[in-house]
Amino acid sequence: MKKQLLIGAFAILFTCPIVNAQEGTRIQNTKNQKKENTLNSQFENLISQSNSWQNYKVIDKGSLTVYQRNVMDSLESVKSKIKAQQQVVDAHENEIKKLNNNILSLENTLEETRNEKDSVSLLGILLPKSTYSLIMWSIVLLLIAMLVFYIYRYSNSNVIAKKSMQDLNDLQEEYENYRKSAIEREQKVRRQLQDEINKHR
Repeated sequence: MKKQLLIGAFAILFTCPIVNAQEGTRIQNTKNQKKENTLNSQFENLISQSNSWQNYKVIDKGSLTVYQRNVMDSLESVKSKIKAQQQVVDAHENEIKKLNNNILSLENTLEETRNEKDSVSLLGILLPKSTYSLIMWSIVLLLIAMLVFYIYRYSNSNVIAKKSMQDLNDLQEEYENYRKSAIEREQKVRRQLQDEINKHR
């Protein structure tokens, strides 16, 4: 029975400092170091107050149970602190994600604003100002070209109409001269014919 108790005591003595050392390495702050020192002091007191038997130490079971409880409490405290720290880290990560999303949203809004500032809506289509200006100037130049073309066509038609009127007037004048000349010839022929008739009577 004592042998089993000694083996159990040695097992706890060797595992508790190892666990405590591992946790002390993971959580490096002043409070945990103080707690670790307290556990070390308790362990040293436990060893110093234990009885010796050959090369072994015989430790009181009650004292060992108290020490084990203290170690477990320390571990739970460290776990609680780790959990609390993890919650803080998670909260910070969530906040960072929200801020990143806000930044992304602001960047998208800024890009849309820049596009709207540098663009013009034409027939529901958002066009860059340079393209819009090119289209507008093309339309203006096309309208000017069409106006010049119609003015030219009108002027040309007007010239043709005036020339046609002049040709018509010339033709009418020529016809009138021809008609007068024909009448004069006809009258002359009739007079000559009448003179011949008068001669033969």
